[in-house]
Amino acid sequence: MRLSLGLKSALVGLMLALLANGAIAETKVTVEDGIKAYQEERYADANRILLPFAKQEYPNAQQVLGNMYLGSMGVDASEDQAWRWHIKAVEGFKKYKYYREAESVLQPYLQANMFKAQIEQAKLILDAGSDEQKTNAIEFIKNNAEAGNAMAQYEMADIAYNWANSYDWAETYDEPLVHKVKWAKLSAEQGYGPAQFLYGKMLATNAHTHKIEGYPARDLKKRFEWMKLAADQGLMDAQASVAYAYRSARGVAESDVKFIEYLSQASDQGHLGARMSLAEAYRDGYRAEKDRAKALVLFKSIVDETSPFGHFSDTDQRRKFKAEEQVKALSAE
Repeated sequence: MRLSLGLKSALVGLMLALLANGAIAETKVTVEDGIKAYQEERYADANRILLPFAKQEYPNAQQVLGNMYLGSMGVDASEDQAWRWHIKAVEGFKKYKYYREAESVLQPYLQANMFKAQIEQAKLILDAGSDEQKTNAIEFIKNNAEAGNAMAQYEMADIAYNWANSYDWAETYDEPLVHKVKWAKLSAEQGYGPAQFLYGKMLATNAHTHKIEGYPARDLKKRFEWMKLAADQGLMDAQASVAYAYRSARGVAESDVKFIEYLSQASDQGHLGARMSLAEAYRDGYRAEKDRAKALVLFKSIVDETSPFGHFSDTDQRRKFKAEEQVKALSAE
């Protein structure tokens, strides 16, 4: 399936232009420095500079890191690592509506006829394609979901829900939810991490939802089990959810050690909520040995966090303000 959104010039040129126009916040060391090192084949420097930005969800940094893993440039070749960074870049570009740039990330995989890239391209079309292209994209995903592909089944969970609501497929309000559960469960049972996380969340929703015929009963133990499967595949949000489950004994025995372990994993991947909780835990000696110096480092890392195109959610902006206060207080001790 090749429904082109129309590609622009190479990503590096685009992002350098964005940097020149001030669209990306300046830091002591910039993404531009990392891209320049990459262009000059100083790959060790490029990796060192770009990795922190990639963890902060800069899609241009993520794309270059993916390129390095795909081409064995200063790192051992790893298609898995390349895809990990490239799919994050795709999601980042989509978030800011840079659809053509998102598709440019997928091009090496599309040229190799990789199915997962074709699914991602279909998702881009659902966001930015024509009505005809969207219809074809949905048919592509649906056919593969019905054929048993776990990734396509996961995408169908949202498509079936949203499409039913938008186009009056459903006879009742509840029917789209049942479609969503069906596809999420099928995908989760095949071991697809994002579906495991989604299905786990479904097991802890409100009381009305669980009365719907075809919707699973509320079950916090099973919720935790599905969440942990996703967390152990490296899903950041699942890692944070598992950490908080260990803290509050929600579906699992309480464990301070596991709380800190999973909180640290999520924090290391860039989850600011988890990092804030971890900093507070070390500051107060809450479920961890008190370590004010470590707390200061974590709070400072939140303050220093930057974002592509200068955008933070209101929640993360509040976290940054709170962290700044903590940095001042701890530095004065």
